[in-house]
Amino acid sequence: MAKKIQLGYKEIEGRLRLFHEQQVPAAEVGYHLLYSFGKGERELERMREGKGVIKTFEGLLLKGEFCYCETTNLQLTARLEELKADAAVRKAAPKIIAVSDGRTLRAWDCRRQQTFEQQVDRLFCDFDFFYPLAGIERIEYVEESPADMKAAEKLAKLHDEIRAYNEFSSDSDLHDLNIFIARLLFCFFAEDTGIFEQNIFTDSVKMYTKEDGSDLNQFLDDAFLVMRLDAKDRPSELPAFILRFPFVSGGLFNRFIQLPKLSPRARTIIIECGELDWQSINPDIFGSMIQAVVNPDVRANQGMHYTSVPNIMKVIQPLFLDELTEEKNRLQTQLDEQKKLLTVGGITRKQFYEKGSYIKRGCRSLLKRMSQMKFFDPACGSGNFLIITYKQLRLLEMDILAIIRESQPDGLLDMEILQGSVISLNQFYGIELLDFPHEIAMLSLWLAEHQMNRKLYQDFGVDTKALPLKNITQIRCANACRIDWNEVCPHTKEEEVFVFGNPPYLGSSMQDEDQKEDMRVVCGHFENYKNLDYIACWFYRGAEFIENGKAKYAFVSTNSLCQGDSVALLWPNIFKKGLEIKFAYQSFKWTNNAKHNAAVIVVIIGIGAVSNEKKKLFDGANKCKLCEKINAYLLDGPDIIVGRLGGSISRFPEMAFGNKPSDGGFLILEKEERDSIIEQYPQSASLIKMYHGADSFINGGVRYCLWITDEDLPLAKSIAPIAERIENAHQGATRFGQKPCADVHSSG
Repeated sequence: MAKKIQLGYKEIEGRLRLFHEQQVPAAEVGYHLLYSFGKGERELERMREGKGVIKTFEGLLLKGEFCYCETTNLQLTARLEELKADAAVRKAAPKIIAVSDGRTLRAWDCRRQQTFEQQVDRLFCDFDFFYPLAGIERIEYVEESPADMKAAEKLAKLHDEIRAYNEFSSDSDLHDLNIFIARLLFCFFAEDTGIFEQNIFTDSVKMYTKEDGSDLNQFLDDAFLVMRLDAKDRPSELPAFILRFPFVSGGLFNRFIQLPKLSPRARTIIIECGELDWQSINPDIFGSMIQAVVNPDVRANQGMHYTSVPNIMKVIQPLFLDELTEEKNRLQTQLDEQKKLLTVGGITRKQFYEKGSYIKRGCRSLLKRMSQMKFFDPACGSGNFLIITYKQLRLLEMDILAIIRESQPDGLLDMEILQGSVISLNQFYGIELLDFPHEIAMLSLWLAEHQMNRKLYQDFGVDTKALPLKNITQIRCANACRIDWNEVCPHTKEEEVFVFGNPPYLGSSMQDEDQKEDMRVVCGHFENYKNLDYIACWFYRGAEFIENGKAKYAFVSTNSLCQGDSVALLWPNIFKKGLEIKFAYQSFKWTNNAKHNAAVIVVIIGIGAVSNEKKKLFDGANKCKLCEKINAYLLDGPDIIVGRLGGSISRFPEMAFGNKPSDGGFLILEKEERDSIIEQYPQSASLIKMYHGADSFINGGVRYCLWITDEDLPLAKSIAPIAERIENAHQGATRFGQKPCADVHSSG
């Protein structure tokens, strides 16, 4: 099947301008939309001929992609609603449904449940809605805000403009570009949140650089130089408006980078970015959004999937946060009881403050414990887990400070507590393979720290100095399967260290050569380790890291690690280190809307040293059951593991694979395709059999496949659509180095 051409936004804009330059017939609007977002002209011609589309549908219907119908202006809304309810359309599950009269386009995003309407001749300047047609979808988060979306889209356009205007010939060039984007992002945030003077960066770009952008590089070079030098070290010959920028440091501005050439349009986009309201940006999700729109394919190919805030909470709450919160709640309850007694005259004010002194000691003890913990994500991406953890701990800290304040005379806090937060960025560690998310993770932690410091000031009057930034060296850009985790996050056996995250999961057939070597390095001493999912590396490395200590870990994982052959291959190697499953979420469906949304069923598994404490087992509805033991199948039961047998107990032939199509999809038929062929060629009925796979078995649905024996081959080749499919399957198999399908028996 033909693949979409990967287009930049400028190319998409250029193709959509055809709607502006000439009147496109309503019947052609859908085809030109597909062309604008990457479909090839030959593929579109085949669609017009009825190939590759659902023929029984009156309009254009591509399974899993797009539905389009022409209609009259008065029927736009009614026709769109009809299509949303149409059985054939629902079964085809397109990403977008659209209708048009040639002048107005109305559309529905089936995944985001959003409506779009625009004049057709204005689509060239308003087309983000249709990015799913190019295989790029917005990330939807529970706590997503319009500010995050606007900022992400603007920075994505800036990134595209810079890439189009420059040639990047080395990894070093791209690394500098990533740092440049991160520095701009910090400047936008800093001038809106009190780190810099209000609007100092954006106003300076407007006032002191030329509209053609010819001197913008020099301005930014000078500004970044000033931000990395203390006042005494700055060149005196620099203009005063440059010297107004503060000393930032902290690693972000520490070294000189080669700035890209910047076009007039790049200057305009930088100014537009600066005019957004950056104080409402959420650093916990913004990093992932930027990462996805800037380089979506690299991220998807690593097998990594964006973790929403609710899913992060499912990991960190049972791992450590619930216990800390329960202790805070216990202290709050004690205080509330004393306040109630004071109100009714059960105790004197002196007795209240005496009891308050005891409560205060408990609060200080809890804060001290929190300040000594370490938090480590060995697949940290742009830092979501670390940032959410940091923010949750800071909020918990402020709740504890409120208890201390209420328990003291006149509601005053001790001066030593008012020196700032006990939670430090030095407690947070991470490993990330890719360069850009590594940079964004550090930047997002800085932004999160400043946001929480502002809240501390608002609630308690504690003014924490924002600059210079603290240097973050604990987030390492490295391969987590090759680097020693103890080198990244050194710890003693008595320290409370919590390891967590959402490592990449890739089945053995999806791993590239580097990933297969990672598997060999980490799990090579396991029997049949090649059959394990890639994420097994993190589970075993995690077991090595926490062995014989108080540390614990919890990961989001594909549920394949707790099923079938994987259980016997992995879990005995973990359990023999004196570890057990402390808590687990049984299988639930991944629901994020990142690009290449994870079409998997996942679990969450928490691991720690063997103990007598009750274990927490959560079902698909998030109901918690207390257990004596959670086994490797994530069931309430003993550690009984079923291993593989060397041969069949029933003397049947060995089955190396299950139902595994390797025909490129050409020999598989949907019901509509099967019915169409039989209607035109009744003699073909004997060649088409019902076809069941795991998806149809679990989720329902009916498909068919061509089942052609040697004796049936002449008949099959006499039926044009079947002969074409045989030829396509033959060419596909040859191209991918498989056995040609000249004597095809089935799609399996």
